Amino acid sequence: RSEPFSGILVRYDAETVLSTQADQAMAKSPQASQPLLPQVGFIGAGNFAQNMLLPKLKGICELAAVAAAQGVQSRDVADKYGFAACYASGDELLQDERVNTVFIVTRHHTHGEFVLKALATGKHVFVEKPLAMTLDELEEIRRSYVLLPQELKLMVGFNRRFAPAILEAEKLFAAEQKKAILIRVNAGALPPDHWTNDPEIGGGRIIGEACHFVDLAMALAKSPIVSVTAEAVDDGAKLRDSLTINLAFADGSIASVVYLTNGNQSLAKEHIEIHSSGVSAVIHDFREMTIHGKSSRRIRFKGQDKGHAEELRRFIAAVKDGLPNPIPFAESYCSMKATFLSLESLRTGRRLLVRR
Repeated sequence: RSEPFSGILVRYDAETVLSTQADQAMAKSPQASQPLLPQVGFIGAGNFAQNMLLPKLKGICELAAVAAAQGVQSRDVADKYGFAACYASGDELLQDERVNTVFIVTRHHTHGEFVLKALATGKHVFVEKPLAMTLDELEEIRRSYVLLPQELKLMVGFNRRFAPAILEAEKLFAAEQKKAILIRVNAGALPPDHWTNDPEIGGGRIIGEACHFVDLAMALAKSPIVSVTAEAVDDGAKLRDSLTINLAFADGSIASVVYLTNGNQSLAKEHIEIHSSGVSAVIHDFREMTIHGKSSRRIRFKGQDKGHAEELRRFIAAVKDGLPNPIPFAESYCSMKATFLSLESLRTGRRLLVRR
């Protein structure tokens, strides 16, 4: 055509587009998926996997494959727990087409890498905390996960949400009630050269362990974290792992996570208080709960159950029956981001906003 015309060229920044699409996906409600018989592969088979996870998975899924740091260990664990196959590396296991659900129970620095690889092969993922070692790695996982065409499960092992004491406490408060929450953790000291304290392998105890309690606070508040501040004891060793993390939530709730490595071993490890509208619930090391209201009463629980069995049951059921993620990815992302920002708050002395 010879007629004159005008046009407007619009250029889009690729990262901005991806970020916008990811934000929209994060805002969606958790989605169900097609039912699937879980064929489980384990990457990592150390003490935690063998003592806390594998015994509780017996009878609720098929154990398809295992990969440990050493081939001999893989063979031993396969024989002990009845895995159909064993591999010398996680990469080999991920190529096994029988495996549709992967458990990542390795040292912290490999979690993010294996999460991304497992998602890329179209497998459901359960990863022990932490989900990532850096904020950049967390963002990479977010972009990859939320833009996947199928609704794959990605769940972080934040087991305390599923402890009987927590589930019982949640019955006392409506989700919309504004709450004040205190979580005190007498974690105990680790040698400075312990692998958890290695910034390249373990990431330190705030990333590797305190994230548990940031997530638990959010689960109890029933509201997203919107800001974080942190203050630490100057311990001289530069670990700064005795600290207070203060959280504010979108609904007006608040929480303090007091994570201590300088306490006495005779003190119980975990103490939790939830207060709202004249009712207070106090959880004593997941063994009993005291409820203060118009009258007071005490609930004693069977043993010390921190929720591992219920966490695994719900995750396997979600894969098997096509149910939504037991922990929505947006919540795991938010609690991990708040944990990383607590480190930034320690460095800067500032209150930081948690932007989702």
